[in-house]
Amino acid sequence: MAVAGYRGLAAEREGWLDRFAAGDLASLQSDKALMRLATPAAGRLFQDNCAACHGLTGEGGPGFPALADADWLWSGDPAEVALTIRDGINAGDASRAAEMPAFDWMDRADRDALAEYVAALPQGSADAGSPAAVLFAENCAACHGDGGAGGLNLGAPSAHRCRGDLRTGRNGAANCHTGRSGTGGHGPGACRRRRSTCLRST
Repeated sequence: MAVAGYRGLAAEREGWLDRFAAGDLASLQSDKALMRLATPAAGRLFQDNCAACHGLTGEGGPGFPALADADWLWSGDPAEVALTIRDGINAGDASRAAEMPAFDWMDRADRDALAEYVAALPQGSADAGSPAAVLFAENCAACHGDGGAGGLNLGAPSAHRCRGDLRTGRNGAANCHTGRSGTGGHGPGACRRRRSTCLRST
């Protein structure tokens, strides 16, 4: 009886899940009846596969970006988000590779000054005329953007997200650790973990 019930649920799900294979995610979002069916299932998938790192409500965590805001490391376009979910980050696919190099070669005093400068960016209190601003321009802006605005489609976060961002704690000490050691976070691709239920739309 349980097996028959499971098969019935799977058959019912396939009826609407197959529609996502077309890949036109933007138009699918506008189908309110479809979204009523898909959203609860998507919520369960998020809890089972994403929440351990990104938080139950997408608030982010140490080393993992927030998903519940309007800042995207790659793109907020539904098809691009689906690509990120499918392939992961630094999971062996060149389309989503991001790693901040270690700045352990930099003098400790310069690293400390740079870390404090980055921590001051969200409050708007960073001194644009300081030696630390020059260090940022020469070593960080190529990925994180002028003034730390973020490098969309490079996976480099905006330094202005620091207020309340839990990824690294975002204070001078945490920034100093990141600057010294670099980052190399990994987000597993859904297709590599569960081939039978991967996002077929990408």
